[in-house]
Amino acid sequence: MEVTSEALARFFKVVLPHMNELQRRVVAGASAEMLGRGGKTAVAETSGMSRNTVIKAEREVLGA
Repeated sequence: MEVTSEALARFFKVVLPHMNELQRRVVAGASAEMLGRGGKTAVAETSGMSRNTVIKAEREVLGA
């Protein structure tokens, strides 16, 4: 199943306002990891987070 950037942006627009900073990073990191190649960029572009934050978030989720 492919996720469109529009669907991903809609997801973040609905979910992120209800979360604190740690929760946002967990969701962003898990999403980037789930999407695989290009996931960090896609999450950064659609969530409004910086790419560096998404990279940090993915590392936190993976326990690295």
